[in-house]
Amino acid sequence: MSDQPMTTHAVERIAQRGIQPQALNVVIAYGHDAPTRDGCLKRELRYTRVSEVLADGVPLKIIEAALKIEAILSREERLVTCYMRSPRCLNRPSRRTRIQKRYGRRA
Repeated sequence: MSDQPMTTHAVERIAQRGIQPQALNVVIAYGHDAPTRDGCLKRELRYTRVSEVLADGVPLKIIEAALKIEAILSREERLVTCYMRSPRCLNRPSRRTRIQKRYGRRA
C-alpha cells in the first residue's frame, strides 16, 4: 500500500470493496477536497486533473479506476474509509446545465 496512515476500518474496506491501492494513491495525491459534516474531508479525483496525472506518468487504467473512488480523510490526513462513487454522481450534469435544458436560457 502507501505510506498514508489509515485506520483498521479503512484497511478492511479497501479489501472488501476491491479498491486498487494504486488508484487510491492517485486520489490521495491529486484529489480535490470537500468538507463533510463531521469535520473530515472527502477527497475525489476530478476530470480537470486527469491531464496533470497523465503527464506524471500514471497509466490511464489506474486513472479511470481513481475517478470512481472517494476517500474520507480525518483532519490529521489519516484515511478513515474509501468507497466507490455512485454511478449517478459520475455523469450528473451541473445545475446550470439542467436549468438550461429545462428552460432554454442561462441561469
